[in-house]
Amino acid sequence: MMSGLAYEDLEETARLKAIMCVTGPNALGYTGTATRACSVLPDKGPDMLRVDVHQPGDRSSTVQDLYNALKLEGVHGPRPRRLADAEDLIVSELAHTPRLVVVLGAHELQTVALKMI
Repeated sequence: MMSGLAYEDLEETARLKAIMCVTGPNALGYTGTATRACSVLPDKGPDMLRVDVHQPGDRSSTVQDLYNALKLEGVHGPRPRRLADAEDLIVSELAHTPRLVVVLGAHELQTVALKMI
């Protein structure tokens, strides 16, 4: 269970549109706790987007996972071949419709991916 202080930190992180990394020995345990805490944030907060990045060290894979999670194929068609173009679409979508992005394994993401989020 998440402590009151940790919940307040999570709420503040969402309000500031900042990044918080939650780690632990059991991925299912801590991600479940964080996801439950995010789901009870005040309604005035952003919608939550949960992303499972399959290969956090691989830029192409990370971009594909974010593109899929945001359901951009339904809006823009298949992911552009140029990664920079796909990244621009991801950044634009997140700026247009802010979300609380929960990324499994976020601590393993490359800097470029963290900047997109």
